[in-house]
Amino acid sequence: MADLRFKTYSILAKAILLNGCSGDGIGFSGVDVGGGTFKGDTKTEEVVVAPSSSDAIVVNPSEEAAEALESEGLVESQDVVDLCSQLTQKTVVQTLSFPAISECAFGEGENLGRVNGRIQAVSQQFSQIELPGTEALVCGLSMTSQSSQLQYDDLLVMTLESFVIMSSNRSFFSRLSQKEGLYFWEFESVRGMAVDFDADPYCLGANSGCEIPETDTFGQLAVQYFPEDFAILSAKLSGRETLMVSLVATGDNDNGDCMHSDFSMTYAVSYVDLAVGDE
Repeated sequence: MADLRFKTYSILAKAILLNGCSGDGIGFSGVDVGGGTFKGDTKTEEVVVAPSSSDAIVVNPSEEAAEALESEGLVESQDVVDLCSQLTQKTVVQTLSFPAISECAFGEGENLGRVNGRIQAVSQQFSQIELPGTEALVCGLSMTSQSSQLQYDDLLVMTLESFVIMSSNRSFFSRLSQKEGLYFWEFESVRGMAVDFDADPYCLGANSGCEIPETDTFGQLAVQYFPEDFAILSAKLSGRETLMVSLVATGDNDNGDCMHSDFSMTYAVSYVDLAVGDE
């Protein structure tokens, strides 16, 4: 993999305090946090990636992706924005941990063999956020790493119910199925694809704030998603009591690829209670 300069990407908007939810069995703690400390240069960027190479081809969505992209929740996206501004937002904070992974399992399962500069293999872990109930409508989400010494290699992707909410690199997004600005993660869609390691990161929504350390460096991860950015995904997932979060690390050919250090993350999910709104 090419030698890269350390660079912290920052896509910033005005900060708001986001709130969260609670759950059982995944190591929650009631820590009062905001959206993290954002560093680096401020810049505004388009999140749509235009095809720029032979790798940028039209991909027919899998049955799972098509179903997820077309699914509907209890409310519409505009309802999310309206209700989150009209009703009182509530707060519960929790901590999720993704244990450290040391390397890729090249050539095993769906993983390919070693090829420099391509997405050949992944490691993936899952954890679960539990909402207070089916009437809890998510307004926004913040995530802050508890360590300022996080590390990963090659690329890092975080998903919520398989929808990408953060990625350290977006050069492969042309291969992902998408609708209304939501990208659906499937390894088979990008497996074997060439990567531009200098490509910018991705954070869901135009107004969201992201601080993501570059690959194979040490740093802190902090992201915020505001109601206007989260509305489409929140509407699609409304009516659920649990939300699945996954952390994906990719690798091309090196020992130590697909690795990440222990990711202990404080998640704060702001929500409104639709049951209260019906009273």
